[in-house]
Amino acid sequence: MFEVLSEMNFWFVRSGFGTIDNYGVATVNSVNKIDEPVNGVRAVDGAETVDYFIEIERSTAIGRYLQVADE
Repeated sequence: MFEVLSEMNFWFVRSGFGTIDNYGVATVNSVNKIDEPVNGVRAVDGAETVDYFIEIERSTAIGRYLQVADE
């Protein structure tokens, strides 16, 4: 699943720790396009459950998805 998400229009893909969960973040330019990546993941063999949330802020705060340690 990780490889499939990486090949789709997801700009962040991560596997869960100690689980079989996979996480992906995609950006679309219209709320009318939200179903495309969600249904794309649902159509993949092996996808049992697809949960998602929608963020509608104009700019995406990458820090919410990619935690970078302070140096």
